[in-house]
Amino acid sequence: FNSISGDNSNLGTKEKPLKSLDFIENINLKEGDKILLANGSVFTNTINLINKNGIEVTNYIVDNNRKIPTINSKGKVAAIFIENSSKIIIRNIEITANGGGPNKFLHKKIKTDLRTGILYLVTDKEIHNNLNISDVKIRDVFFENPGYVRGESEVRTPNGTKSYGWGIRVVNLSDTGNLENITINNSQFKNISHTAIRFKGVRENQFKNLEINDNVVLRTGGPGMVFNSTRNLFAKRNDINFSGSFDDTRKWGRGSGLWTWGSSYAVISNNKFQNANGP
Repeated sequence: FNSISGDNSNLGTKEKPLKSLDFIENINLKEGDKILLANGSVFTNTINLINKNGIEVTNYIVDNNRKIPTINSKGKVAAIFIENSSKIIIRNIEITANGGGPNKFLHKKIKTDLRTGILYLVTDKEIHNNLNISDVKIRDVFFENPGYVRGESEVRTPNGTKSYGWGIRVVNLSDTGNLENITINNSQFKNISHTAIRFKGVRENQFKNLEINDNVVLRTGGPGMVFNSTRNLFAKRNDINFSGSFDDTRKWGRGSGLWTWGSSYAVISNNKFQNANGP
C-alpha cells in the first residue's frame, strides 16, 4: 500500500501498490501474507485482522524515504484491530488518532467506547499464540477532539468513567479463551489520554508469557503500563516519564509508572519511573 503513488486498481505489489487501506477488506488474507505500507505514506481507517493467523504488518522503503508510514485512525476504534488471531507481527509503523468522538462501529462485546492505537480482543474459546509488536510509535491518541474539558471529579474515580485513548490495549472477554506469548519491544508511546500499554484479563485464565522491554512512555494521562491477570511477565528497561500528565484537558490526570494485579510471577527490573502525577 502506498498512499502517495498507489492506485486501488493495481495488483497490490511493491511495483504496483494499492492506495487505500479500505481495500484490505476485499483481500482474503492467508497465513504468511504481509501487509506492507510504504514509507512516507499516511493512511486512514483500520486494518482489521479477525480470525487471521500468520499476518505481518510492516513498512517498506520507497525512493530512499526513511519516514515510517503513519496510520491516522481518528474517529475509529483502532488503527490495527485484532481479534482471535495468532502469529501476528506488527513493526515499523507510526499510529496517531487525535480525537474524533464516538466510533461509528463499536464491537458488540465492548461496553465502553474507546480509541486505541492497537486493540487485541479474545472473544472465543480458543488459546491464541504469539502477538509480537516492535519498533512502533504511537502518539496523540485521544477520544475527544481538542478543547474538551473533563469534569473535576473524573480524576478521582478508580479508573475513569469516560471514554479515553489508549496506546496498546489487550482484553480477554472470554471465560476459557486466552492469548499467550506476547512481546512489545523497542516502541514509543507519547501523549496518550489514558494508558500506554494495558492488559485486562481473567484472573482464572491469565495472559501468559509477556516480554515488555525497552519501551519509552512519555506524558500519558493515566499509568504508563498496567498488567491485570498476567502470568510470567518480564518488564525490563522501560522508561516511563510524566504519567498522569494533565497538559491536555482530555487526559485523565492520574498516573503511575507500572502496576499489576491478579498477576503471578513478574520480574520488573532496570526500568525508570519518573514524575508521576495524581490528584
